[in-house]
Amino acid sequence: CWVCLVFFVVGCLCSCSEKGASDLDQLKNRVKDALEGNEFEELSRVTYREGADEEVREAVAGILSSFGSADLSLVKIEVHQFNDYKPEADLPGQLNGQKLEWLSKPSHWIVASLSNQDDSGNVMELEMCFPAGEVDGKWWLIGSTYSDDPVMQDIIVPGLTDTNATAIAFDDDANVVDFVHVEPDSEIETIVFHAPADGSRLSVVVVGPSRHQDLSDGLVVSSYVSGETFGEVTVHVSDGVVTGIFGNAMSQVCPLDEEVLKLVLDQLKEGTRKLSDSVEITTK
Repeated sequence: CWVCLVFFVVGCLCSCSEKGASDLDQLKNRVKDALEGNEFEELSRVTYREGADEEVREAVAGILSSFGSADLSLVKIEVHQFNDYKPEADLPGQLNGQKLEWLSKPSHWIVASLSNQDDSGNVMELEMCFPAGEVDGKWWLIGSTYSDDPVMQDIIVPGLTDTNATAIAFDDDANVVDFVHVEPDSEIETIVFHAPADGSRLSVVVVGPSRHQDLSDGLVVSSYVSGETFGEVTVHVSDGVVTGIFGNAMSQVCPLDEEVLKLVLDQLKEGTRKLSDSVEITTK
């Protein structure tokens, strides 16, 4: 069987060896050498960490240590422009309930595909996505640290986040595409948000208390997986309560901020926004 995983190194360990790389190609080769030698801690020497929180660094130490004992084989390594490649996970993500932010703006992704076969013949496929960029004349893997931006569960917009449930669909730039408000006496059973015809990613988050307890605040489900889109995200509703969200990728990091949620609330109150043809609602 195949197991697909996505990981990202968010910081680094200390090292007294040469740090950084002279150009992007050298950086790619140093990452390649580290992965081929199964020496994941070597990645620390080319990771930019100036200003990183100590707790983030310690978390990364555990990640690198666990990879080092996995006996992984490098299948391929590629370089992409930062804006042209979308990892399955929303990076830099979050740690301990706090959002992370880049220590410097990345310009590229170095994407490595690795695999491992156990004694039973089962194969694990692992994709590691490293953001890369130039800082102070050298090329680095760009690390992360804690952000001051609040996570979704900390954003309070009375009338929206504390009322019923609202399914909000948005694009990769955090622009709201559609939203559907579910009231207690709603006869809605499913809400299907169809992704754009060009194959770009559509994501959905549900805000408000009328959600099943297993659906955490800020849970984002998208139509996108492994460079392909399967067309839709489906929200299931029962007696006015959202019971499930189904798509092809999940993230605990929602990019929508308080300003965006207030705009949704304003449009909801005014009734000015009409659903697009890409939304399909079924009722009892």
